[in-house]
Amino acid sequence: MQFSTVLVTFFAGLIAASPIIEERAFVCSNGLDTPQCCSLSVDGVAGLECEAPSPSPMTATSFTSICAASGKEAQCCTAVLDGVGVDCNSP
Repeated sequence: MQFSTVLVTFFAGLIAASPIIEERAFVCSNGLDTPQCCSLSVDGVAGLECEAPSPSPMTATSFTSICAASGKEAQCCTAVLDGVGVDCNSP
């Protein structure tokens, strides 16, 4: 009986997390990149002074607007290391 409770809780957690994955995939086209607001983009190779957008964007348009409000450019980066985005592209 306890096993079924754990199993139901596990699947409920997966279902609750799925909108986050869909949201991210919608903002960055390939679904693997991380949305970031960067001060400077260097030819799609790197983004400098990057940070996660706040609040979390729901669409690519809102992503661009959120970053622009802070004077930064919306970028979808493969990885982010200490504020530097790697392999960044526009959404």
